[in-house]
Amino acid sequence: MDTQKSTDLGCLAAALIVQAATYRCAATIWLRVMAKAGYRIRLPDLLSLCTLASVFVAKQN
Repeated sequence: MDTQKSTDLGCLAAALIVQAATYRCAATIWLRVMAKAGYRIRLPDLLSLCTLASVFVAKQN
């Protein structure tokens, strides 16, 4: 039973890291798009916006 718990925690940690990387990539893409359009916004602001937007998109499905 302990092996299963540690495996589950390892999988959860890996999933959280991958999800965070996904949000980071989306925010970076938007940062570049907005910079080319002449807008300046901080990456942490875009990161929180991407995270929030994905929650609303997930609720729609």
